[in-house]
Amino acid sequence: MKLQDYVSAERTGEAEQGCQGKQTEWLDLYEIKLSGPQFLVVDASFVPSAEDGLLIEAPPGQYEVRAKCIDYGGDARISRLRVSLKGTQPELGPELGKTWTDTAMTGCCDYEVFLKAWGNDDEASYEKISGTIEESDSHGIAVLAPGTEAVMPFVRSGFGDGSYQVFELLDGTKRAGFEIEFISESERYPFPPSPAALARKLKAAAEKGDADAQWRLGECYREGEGGNQDFKEAFKWHSLASENGHAEAAFRLGTYFGNGHGVEKDLQKAKEMYELAASRGSANAVNNLGRAYHNGLGVPKDLAKAAAHYLEAAEKGNAAAQCNIAIFYHMGTGVAQNMEQAIKWYRLAADQHQPVAECHLGHCYLEGLGVPKDAQKAVHFFQHGAISGHATSQYNLGYCYETGQGIEQDFAKAVTWYRKAASRELPVAQTKLAVLMKKGQGTQKNLPGAVDLFRKAAEKGFAEAQYHLGLLHEIGEGVTLDPIEACKWFQKAAASGEKEASEHLNVLLAKLTGAQKTGLEVTDCPKQ
Repeated sequence: MKLQDYVSAERTGEAEQGCQGKQTEWLDLYEIKLSGPQFLVVDASFVPSAEDGLLIEAPPGQYEVRAKCIDYGGDARISRLRVSLKGTQPELGPELGKTWTDTAMTGCCDYEVFLKAWGNDDEASYEKISGTIEESDSHGIAVLAPGTEAVMPFVRSGFGDGSYQVFELLDGTKRAGFEIEFISESERYPFPPSPAALARKLKAAAEKGDADAQWRLGECYREGEGGNQDFKEAFKWHSLASENGHAEAAFRLGTYFGNGHGVEKDLQKAKEMYELAASRGSANAVNNLGRAYHNGLGVPKDLAKAAAHYLEAAEKGNAAAQCNIAIFYHMGTGVAQNMEQAIKWYRLAADQHQPVAECHLGHCYLEGLGVPKDAQKAVHFFQHGAISGHATSQYNLGYCYETGQGIEQDFAKAVTWYRKAASRELPVAQTKLAVLMKKGQGTQKNLPGAVDLFRKAAEKGFAEAQYHLGLLHEIGEGVTLDPIEACKWFQKAAASGEKEASEHLNVLLAKLTGAQKTGLEVTDCPKQ
């Protein structure tokens, strides 16, 4: 049977936490030719490289790619991936190493063919891979170069992200491929019941007045688990749970009033609910009271009170509050500046994988703020934040790859991380990515793409992008030659303190006005 047929077959039942699964026989996925001496096993959703995956030496030939699945009573998961030399019946050998994924997709390919197909065009190749993978729920064949044998079969890695063991396959004493274990045959289903089943169970208990069930049911409606997201229903069940004394339900009501979700926005009412939840011991509520005083939401802005609430919640172990009070100590906001305290709270928040704290702590190590300079430690924290999807951490990691700080310089990887941060509309990442695309460093030269990114960042008010856009219009590179438009962007950048933009502006103004001196004010820019 083919893997596609098995996975697409309709199943009844709902997997329960702790239930035992039933494993299939080998299911056919694809055949792949190995021309070179090595397979690359890697996270298929990244720009793959040998450093990020595992290289496995194997004899050239035609290989069968097959998988096993485990059915946990309605939920089928891919448990093993086998790549074996066609015509052999190999046995499992010793462990070769591990491969990891933080996108839950594991792929394999002929490394030599892959390198030729990939070339220097990371951007185009990344789009080919990611486009195929995004259309697939569980498995597929990513085509790296149409019309060639440069393909990457991939599967969803068991229960998701992680590091997985890769074993040697032996035909007698000779290597005949490899096998990856994602889920052991004896492993129990780790997740709670399906969202729909969980919602039904919770509703039965909630209707009997169980406060915890009312809270959890409200969370299901808030997050859209088991059906469509419904803030009004979430508000209803959290209100009932709060009336029954549930602290976190009262906190959640505060967020509804604060954001206008399921109820009319009322910042004063939000504050009252946070105070009620805080009186019941909710650290989340104490942190949000700090946020209210920090930003003047329903109360007069009071940074000292904000700091006091952040510190109280931080001492209760709230990661967001630990990060917030660390920033206050770092900047001297609401408290006296104290880098020792800032580092202490950044560390505690980072220990809980709070991405903003990881990013700030990385910055402290990169610049030597409150700690000795240590670029390698900075990269460590940026990597953690970047993998969790924090845009600034992704940018910072890209910057370290570009400049070779704390890690080997690698323009292609800088492009990868800048691209991820740019996709989250971070102007500095859009600008840095545009610069590399314009130069063709780490990616194929792409002037129209660079211009588009410069413009996006410039329109958000980012001075460096405004300066670059001015330069392009000044010489007509990738855009229409237009000194007036160049002047406009130089003026905007100069007004934000970009010195080089100010210098270019003065020179350009002198040319446009015929002036002999270059000390004109930025407000003297000619109008169209």
